[in-house]
Amino acid sequence: MDVEISFLEGLAKRDPQYVEALQLLGDDYTKRGRFPEGLAIDEHLSRLLPEDSMVFYNLACSFSLTDR
Repeated sequence: MDVEISFLEGLAKRDPQYVEALQLLGDDYTKRGRFPEGLAIDEHLSRLLPEDSMVFYNLACSFSLTDR
């Protein structure tokens, strides 16, 4: 999974609006217990997709996991 995270981080750095890569990266961060990084991704996605209820569900979960 670390290789996948590194790959997705590279994609997201090259294209900060690559939604699919960001969604996978946020999921991978959460699976690895990297909750602050997952929260940052979810916050970014909420700005990119303000009408997507799943994005805001994931954002709420990230807030919960980071005690915010």
